[in-house]
Amino acid sequence: MIFFDIDDTLLDHQGAERRGAAQFYHQYRHELPYGKADFLQAWEEASEHFYTKYLTGCLSFQEQRRERIRSFFPELLDVEADERFQDYLDYYEVNWRRFDDVKACLDRWTKAGLSLGVISNGSQQQQQSKLERLEIREFFRYVVTSEAAGVAKPDPHIFAYACNLAKEAVESCFYVGDRLKTDAVASQQAGLTGVWLNRLGKELRETDVIIIRSLDELDKYLTI
Repeated sequence: MIFFDIDDTLLDHQGAERRGAAQFYHQYRHELPYGKADFLQAWEEASEHFYTKYLTGCLSFQEQRRERIRSFFPELLDVEADERFQDYLDYYEVNWRRFDDVKACLDRWTKAGLSLGVISNGSQQQQQSKLERLEIREFFRYVVTSEAAGVAKPDPHIFAYACNLAKEAVESCFYVGDRLKTDAVASQQAGLTGVWLNRLGKELRETDVIIIRSLDELDKYLTI
């Protein structure tokens, strides 16, 4: 059984975020004390900062969205922040694209008889929508989100929840994701075989997880 992360593993999340943030900036540029380049940098930093607070349990998923917006529009009430974040989401979602290696690999592994699933932080509705929009939902028997599991990566319970749902022993499962600690290391500590999909070729001194640069490289570790 192979489980996958979605954002920046199957979906080019960073690309969609940059393009979506640029369109969002164009809509609200007259309310912002930034040029476009500075705003895009600030948005990326705010996204990482508040999402990390969500991962560590300091903020709920909804709260991290509101705080991201309030770092640019501090006067907004909750409902106003929600509405403005939805404006960003609309731009983000129209820019969803899958990576070039995704569909062929999923098709090959499915035809080889491997079971595939997803473990992803986020809302069930949005993550399902991503898979459907990318035209890859059919490949996954199980889609587990932090919303459904009640815990988020890197908590080991979300990995146990997914393996139990699939009726698979954790030691027989792989987990592939783009974040070294949250995905690969966390899943390995939970008993799965952790795989870091290092698409950007980031430097790393030492780790005991499998490292691949593309999904095609996973074949050498699978029994097909």
